[in-house]
Amino acid sequence: MSLTNSKGAVEDATAEHCLALVLASLRQLPQVGQQQRERQWIRTWTSSLHGSKVALLGAGGVSSEIRSRLLPFKPAELTSFARTERVHGQGHPIYSLDRLWAFLPTADVVIVALPHTPETEQLIDAEFLSAMKGGALLVNVGRGPIVDTDALLPELQAGRLHAALDVTDPEPLPANHALWSAPNCIITPHMAGDTGQFISLVSELAINQVIDFAHGEELASQITN
Repeated sequence: MSLTNSKGAVEDATAEHCLALVLASLRQLPQVGQQQRERQWIRTWTSSLHGSKVALLGAGGVSSEIRSRLLPFKPAELTSFARTERVHGQGHPIYSLDRLWAFLPTADVVIVALPHTPETEQLIDAEFLSAMKGGALLVNVGRGPIVDTDALLPELQAGRLHAALDVTDPEPLPANHALWSAPNCIITPHMAGDTGQFISLVSELAINQVIDFAHGEELASQITN
């Protein structure tokens, strides 16, 4: 039996959604959207990606696509972190996660695009969050359990941090959960990859994989133990 994954089909959609979350939060679109509904014309000064220091956690396909979309916005720094320190195929350095602690106090945006593993379970805990600078933005497009929700809530409720979350813990988020009403928090229902283009790409990939399998050819993105 051969088992393959959908590598190459979901990366673009997830990266696009991540960029939308970052921009919506930094440019305070939920706030000005509320002002629109209330018919209030209030000019609002906001943060921007331009000139920001960004920490990107993850070095896989999704992270690579996120990085390529962030660069045109001219961040002051865009630094990648992952489990293993190395040079990415695109030429930029990837630092080990333990070196993130020196960067956290100056980061304006921290993006989580890591897989959920025993090593990343609640990686973003109270200690991590307290090390982030006041006013910084945490974005999670990885997996919900990577972030300790109970530790994030008081940081949001105190107004010290901002968050934009496509994934949560628990998930689905119960209707009565305090995270829904936390200030400076954007929540989307694990929809980063849910686009018509993804359906088209993954369908094409599946068809091609079946054809290759029938012809005895090597399968792309095959999973091995």
